Amino acid sequence: MNNTRLFFDHIYKTGGTSFWVFLKEAFGECHVSPQLKEVKLESALALYKDMSAICGHCGFIPGDCLPIGYVNATVLRDPRDRCLSEYYFIVENVQLSDSSAEGQKIKKLNEGEYFLDPQFAPRFNNRQACHYASFFHPNPLQLPAEELLMLAKRGLEQFDLIGTTERLPEFVDCLKKLYQISDTVYLKRFNATSRRKHFDELEPALRTRIEEMNQVDLELWRYADMLFETRTKKFELGGERNPVLEDQNDDSCRNANGRSKVDIKPVVEDGSLELLNVCLTGQLKENGEFLSGELATLSISFRAIKDIDDLTIGYSVRHNSGLHLFGVNSRLLGHQLHCRAGGDYKVDFIFAMNLGRDAYFIDIAAHSGLSHLDNCYLLREKVVEFEITGFLGVAFEGMIRLMPCLEMGLLGGEGVIGADNVMTEEATFQQLGFKTPEVSDARGFMVLMGNVPTLQLGAQFALYVNVYNQSDQDWIGDGNHPIYLSYHWRQSNGDVVEFDGLRTPISGRVIKAKRKTREQVIVEAPRDAGAYVLELSLVQEQVCWLEDRGFQPLCLNVEVVG
Repeated sequence: MNNTRLFFDHIYKTGGTSFWVFLKEAFGECHVSPQLKEVKLESALALYKDMSAICGHCGFIPGDCLPIGYVNATVLRDPRDRCLSEYYFIVENVQLSDSSAEGQKIKKLNEGEYFLDPQFAPRFNNRQACHYASFFHPNPLQLPAEELLMLAKRGLEQFDLIGTTERLPEFVDCLKKLYQISDTVYLKRFNATSRRKHFDELEPALRTRIEEMNQVDLELWRYADMLFETRTKKFELGGERNPVLEDQNDDSCRNANGRSKVDIKPVVEDGSLELLNVCLTGQLKENGEFLSGELATLSISFRAIKDIDDLTIGYSVRHNSGLHLFGVNSRLLGHQLHCRAGGDYKVDFIFAMNLGRDAYFIDIAAHSGLSHLDNCYLLREKVVEFEITGFLGVAFEGMIRLMPCLEMGLLGGEGVIGADNVMTEEATFQQLGFKTPEVSDARGFMVLMGNVPTLQLGAQFALYVNVYNQSDQDWIGDGNHPIYLSYHWRQSNGDVVEFDGLRTPISGRVIKAKRKTREQVIVEAPRDAGAYVLELSLVQEQVCWLEDRGFQPLCLNVEVVG
């Protein structure tokens, strides 16, 4: 077998799994990269530069060029079949299918609802053409059809070997001849969505819709079939170089600082952890929708393959544009974790979703120490997507809810000015890993603002209260033992129905000593009709309920109806 490395870009699940198995048998399992999924080209080349074959769904950006010293290969698929396959891949819950909020919506739709809904059009609108055109344009979908096709052909022409899924056996034969792969190694065909409708079984309106949305892809697919005959079948190692690459000098593979694009420090996962699940849940809505200010829980579950004595789990929140907004990890929060091989574990991050109305996503990492760049066990991008659709409490403009605390006073003359919420500047900001002091003095009470409505079974609602801190101690809603607003449900005779109610963050993150503040409490009604007593209070997580240290809960008579 020759020693020229292979870069195989099998985009959008073009027989990806079966081809990956073929490459592992042909080159040896330890010489083939994992199946990459939407990994940037630069990162793929840096992470797996010592591998004989790099294989997966790579992402290109303007200015990228395919690597010199590799045989670069790609395979296109009939876009009509590709659209159906991707839809059923999600609906049938195939492993590695889309688990985002949009993916969860798609699972509930039939073919007509999915393909005729304009919301999902970007998922199947000339996706293959956009993929190859992204070598030259940041948003190819905005281009006119003629220009999109032109750029897509230019991108496709960068590859040495071009094929189509419909002629995959012939493509494999070319690859086996090129790399002198034994005839005992062959492509094993299996399809995770084989039990699905085919294009000619769809209603005429759906067939027309899919073809209209993929006119450029259809032209590009036919062009790829032509290139298979004129280029792939005639390609020889050591022959004439790819003309597209020949025109590029060494500077084309360098960034603005003159540094080689592939000369970056690789972030290599060592296989010590296996990711099981990532789940983001809130108090009020489902399907990845949140209200700004709502308490959210990011739950990361994993399996330990090896013993790890120094484990850090962290996450990063990014705007849909990719802008990094916030990141933190267990080490910064004051915890050095450890785990033993064979165990399944879970780490929860609980935080207020203090973001503006827009779309966002989350990256996660597991490593030793403070940074994943030194000793990385696990790194996943865009594991969760979510949207902020409204506000709890006070609305604001912008992307991040940096709600300030207000101070005011009289400069001179006669007059009176006042406010419910007055804090000093140092109370507004908390450092990461802040150790919340234990509450020893919790003297205080609440006053309800307005009336309590009659509630429906299981309904969630917000009550507004003034909270008075009569103690000499600040009540802090940050750090390792934050204070939250919460409640108990009791029957009219005093029996407890639910003791641990939902938690609601303190709006300003602190209630100063000898001060009052206006807050809201998110409450969920009992599931059975009847007369109840709602007991509003505060709780310091893992320490105590504040009524145990002198606070007077607010007791309200509430009627719950069916």
